[in-house]
Amino acid sequence: MRCHKWAVLALVAVGTFMTALDASIVNIGLPSIARTFRAPVGGAVEWVIIVYLVVIAGTLLTFGRLSDLVGRKPVWMTGLALFTLGSALCGAASSLLMLVVARAFQGLGGALIFAPGLAIIADAFPRAERGRALGVNAVVFAVGTSLGPTLGGLITEHLTWRWIFYINLPLGAAGFVASSRLLVRSEARTRQPLDLLGSVLIAVGLSFLTVTLSFGQDWGWAWPSPSWRSSRSSPSSSARAARSSISRCSASPCSRPRSAA
Repeated sequence: MRCHKWAVLALVAVGTFMTALDASIVNIGLPSIARTFRAPVGGAVEWVIIVYLVVIAGTLLTFGRLSDLVGRKPVWMTGLALFTLGSALCGAASSLLMLVVARAFQGLGGALIFAPGLAIIADAFPRAERGRALGVNAVVFAVGTSLGPTLGGLITEHLTWRWIFYINLPLGAAGFVASSRLLVRSEARTRQPLDLLGSVLIAVGLSFLTVTLSFGQDWGWAWPSPSWRSSRSSPSSSARAARSSISRCSASPCSRPRSAA
């Protein structure tokens, strides 16, 4: 892989650019999407943006672990395929529900792309050049995120909001073909099995956290707000709260039985 290290960096940069771009490109096109499906801008149509971020936040760590178990290339290529297919489904959505489901599918592909990206770069470059390569990838991520609203506005104005998603199709297809030729399948980095229970708990906890931070301003932070109910519903948060309560109880002097006089 090191023989084509700059080509590998360019390949990862394309995937990073696509996934970062789609996190912000929909923002400007949201009113147009709402008009198409006759929905209020501040209602369910917001999930077109939120569900993409929630799925990535909930599955990113698990997919990173999965890439250690099965190798970087299969996870990366699966991510490109799912992301491209999800983009096509988003552009062809005939209802708001279908668009939200397709965005969740697209977010799943985005997480599969993000998870092994940095590891692929680290494997391709020697230690002396690794920092520069990772820095270039970080710049690409920042450019994709900042360019999203401008590009989304231009596409929505001159074409339709559906082309916000269709522009990913040639990039995704080209990236998939290039990945099959450039990337070498790496061996599994560990033989330890995937912790399914831990993966589910961290996915639920991070998903609830993302939803709560996204809607907290609208729901309100006062007791007993939905944000509190969300954190209470999360198994991992509930476990931490229980341990904290037990610790405070055991540390309190009044919780200890008094000795007989």
